[in-house]
Amino acid sequence: MRGKKFAALALCLAAGLSLLSCGKPKTSMDIKYKVSDYVTLYKNYRNLKVTISGDYTTESALQQMLDNAGSYVRDDSQTTVAEDSIVNVDYVGKLDGTAFDGGTAKDQNIDVKNNCAAGSGSAYIDGFTSGLVGAQVGSTVDCPVTFPENYSSSNLAGKAAVFTFTVNYICKKVDMDSLTDDFVKEKFNLNSVDELKKSAKSQAESNKKSDTRTAVTEKLVKDSKIKYPKNLLSMRLKEYEDRFKDQYASGSSLKDYLKKNYNMSVDDFESQIKSTLKENLNTELVLEAVADKEGIKLDQKGYKEYIDNLMKNNSLSSKEDLYKLVAPDSKSGEAYLKKMYVDQKACDFCVEHATVSVE
Repeated sequence: MRGKKFAALALCLAAGLSLLSCGKPKTSMDIKYKVSDYVTLYKNYRNLKVTISGDYTTESALQQMLDNAGSYVRDDSQTTVAEDSIVNVDYVGKLDGTAFDGGTAKDQNIDVKNNCAAGSGSAYIDGFTSGLVGAQVGSTVDCPVTFPENYSSSNLAGKAAVFTFTVNYICKKVDMDSLTDDFVKEKFNLNSVDELKKSAKSQAESNKKSDTRTAVTEKLVKDSKIKYPKNLLSMRLKEYEDRFKDQYASGSSLKDYLKKNYNMSVDDFESQIKSTLKENLNTELVLEAVADKEGIKLDQKGYKEYIDNLMKNNSLSSKEDLYKLVAPDSKSGEAYLKKMYVDQKACDFCVEHATVSVE
């Protein structure tokens, strides 16, 4: 599990900066090659047939937005806490009758059945919510618990405690029928239900577009034949290691840092990183081949919009800051992002000419 957690961390060092995200360039940008010598494109790249699966309706996206926001409202039709209730409570935790730091909270929505904060999935200690079942709205309930021996707070580990709950009300999930403008203003900082629905429609369209692009690039890579220009993969790996060390392991060796924080070797690290770098390079080379075949070039207006969007998403005020974020100097950063922009246009071309089925 630690290896997977590590990979997720390591491979998101520059998330959102480009179509391919990882393997940022230094000297690898200096490797010159003719892409047609290394990529044999799938013969039907102009008419790809792909299938995506998902519910891309506005209603589905809206419900997902509500679920992600943990959106609940008071349900006055319910007065008794059931095993599967979501209940709003205040609580105070006490050791030997004295409230302890961190044990008090107000206006908390709790999932009784799953013993967790509503919508979180991260469980409380055993028994935390067990005494709430059958409680009446407005009542006070004591729930005795024992903290685990390995609990993170040493002053609580292994200790018996009592949590006193005040049951404020029982909740129900907000659905489209119970949405109000006031609720939308409070939870989403939008002015109305109509604005939220427009946002959900945009999200649904974005989800479909993203899934389509993924399906198209996966089909392209799967059915094309790809070789790597000499030294390109090894140089990308070295560059990635250097950037990782600069950002996370400065002041110690990569070996010591990985052992201490992830209990993994440099070989394991390189194996995980190389796998993702290969996926990125496969996509990069195939899209570069499409651009070469179709004569897709960089256009300054579109590139400016691309750069402006990256700057906005990464809260940067200048192109130079963006270029230096993805490479050791402004010149190589600009060259890399220009290449990524053309690759993105090549992907757009394939998407526009693809036949997409939704199942």
